[in-house]
Amino acid sequence: MFQSQDLFGVPIYLAHVDLQSQLLEDLKSEEWHRFPASNGWGTTDKHLLDNPKHKDLRNIVDEHASNYVYRTLQVNHAVHQLDMLNTWGVKHNTGDWAQKHDHVNSMISGIIYLSSEHDSGKLILHKQLQWNNIFPRTTFIEFTGFSASTAEEWNYQPRTGDIVIFPSHVEHSVTKNLNANDRYCVAFNYFLRGTSTVGDHSTLTL
Repeated sequence: MFQSQDLFGVPIYLAHVDLQSQLLEDLKSEEWHRFPASNGWGTTDKHLLDNPKHKDLRNIVDEHASNYVYRTLQVNHAVHQLDMLNTWGVKHNTGDWAQKHDHVNSMISGIIYLSSEHDSGKLILHKQLQWNNIFPRTTFIEFTGFSASTAEEWNYQPRTGDIVIFPSHVEHSVTKNLNANDRYCVAFNYFLRGTSTVGDHSTLTL
């Protein structure tokens, strides 16, 4: 008899929210610009959820970011406070996609989907090449099956109302929107503020 235990994993937060249709209409009314790679649209406002017009969406995002940090990760609330850095809307027309990237100058990132269907494009989270949780890349080891421990990437098909939160250093991409309808989501970044002290010799204020 034996058992296995996954250790030192990367925690990914998934939740679903019943969203009012007005939240999507408010997002659609924003000013949009085409990305330089011509693979999608972003809102001109990069602090979208600071606008009182989006306060209901802001409250939803703040609630789930707090759940992730203080309940899932068990960060000390008395020491570290969540600070929303920036938020922006993303629109994908048919055929639009997103290249692999991460979010710098941030600790916690996430996406809430205001309009997404079964073929609107998958979110892919990529395992970093330097993350040697099993074998280093000295050689290629073949597996007969895949799990959270051995997979190189994680594919997720978001639906309207889904929210995904993850550490900002996790690289992610989006496959092509194959649906005739536009896909809308809002991306967000957070930082942890506060003063962290280790013993009596190291103090850092963020």
